[in-house]
Amino acid sequence: MSQDILAIVKSSMNSDLQHLTNASINLANINTPGFKRIQSLTQLNPSAFANTLSDFLEDVGTANRAVTSVNQQVDFSNGSLKHTGNPLDVAIAGPGFFTVQTPNGAMYSRNGIMQLDAQGRLVNGQGFPVVGERGEIFLENDQFKITSQGTIYVDEQMVDRLAIGVQADPSLIDRAGVGLYQLRQAQAVEDQDQTILVYQAHKEQSNVQPLDEMLSLMKLTRHFELTQKMVRAYDDMLDSAINDLAKL
Repeated sequence: MSQDILAIVKSSMNSDLQHLTNASINLANINTPGFKRIQSLTQLNPSAFANTLSDFLEDVGTANRAVTSVNQQVDFSNGSLKHTGNPLDVAIAGPGFFTVQTPNGAMYSRNGIMQLDAQGRLVNGQGFPVVGERGEIFLENDQFKITSQGTIYVDEQMVDRLAIGVQADPSLIDRAGVGLYQLRQAQAVEDQDQTILVYQAHKEQSNVQPLDEMLSLMKLTRHFELTQKMVRAYDDMLDSAINDLAKL
């Protein structure tokens, strides 16, 4: 019976730890441009819970089952846009992503804080080339213009157009590192698509709400501490029962 109780408590504590980790990551990235909040969703494993409850009622030892699990989803709602005046800062409004070339292949990002490397390539903050429809983008300096559709002009001459990946279904987007995502079945933006707009000299701010995350963190911490006290109380009860039996 004790194993049944501890299995449920352990599952609850593991869920709390995952929630706490995600809330901490969110808070740590409040000021990260383009960061998207991680949502934690606790799901009950019905079969594991039913089996554990059955074992508990029948006073049968149970296996170490995970009664609950935590699924992660990313909140892809737009962050607010802030004008910076820097032509190398670019933001997207809508469900699009910048395409960057990494050692592991093409990845996608919402962080549009860019720079020019020593070769004159347009790269992101991690040094990964920002990809256009023609490949890597080379510019001599920051004297260029980007239209709302992502087309890049230098001296009124078109250089390239930002390759913007789109996937409106969040379930088909996977986190792939700090500020990077993988889009399954990514689609290119069509010229007539007006739901996605590109803003030069702007940065998209994180969509994390600090107060909400702080309240969530406090609530999770209290719940975790209460669960710890429950384990200690149960342990003390068992110790007391064992000591009483030893005196008989």
